[in-house]
Order: sequence, then structure tokens, then C-alpha cells
Amino acid sequence: MLEESDFIRRVEDLHGDPAFHEVLNRLEESWTNKWKIAATTDEREATWALVAALGAIWTEIESISNHKKFVAFNTRRALRSAKI
Repeated sequence: MLEESDFIRRVEDLHGDPAFHEVLNRLEESWTNKWKIAATTDEREATWALVAALGAIWTEIESISNHKKFVAFNTRRALRSAKI
């Protein structure tokens, strides 16, 4: 298992990788197109679930990669307010 700092660094790398972005965009486009042409409600629901899952993955990657930035921002803000 990865140490937390190594894990965050690797997720940040994914977040900034144009090829990774392209893969996610292609999957989203493909699944959205399948959703649009789905013949049954079950097919539409299944493909929409894939698009939603992809969105959840992207949100998690953004959240993890931005975590350190938020911590640093909140720390600076707390230090500024403590200097009243």
C-alpha cells in the first residue's frame, strides 16, 4: 500500500496528465453517445450510470489533488487571523 504523500503525488500526476484527461473525455463521449442511442430504458440507465461513475472518479481525483492546496490556504488564513 502507498504512503499517503506518495498516493497524493501520484493522483496529482494523473490530474495534470493530458493523456489521462483525453482517456476520460473519450470514455465520457463514448458513453454519452451510447446513452443517446440506447433503445431501452435499461440501456439508458446503464450507460448513464457509467457516465455518472466517471464523473465521480474525476471529482475524487480533483478533490485529492487539491487537498494540499486547501490545507495550505486554510493554514495561511488561520495564521493571518491569529496576527490580529
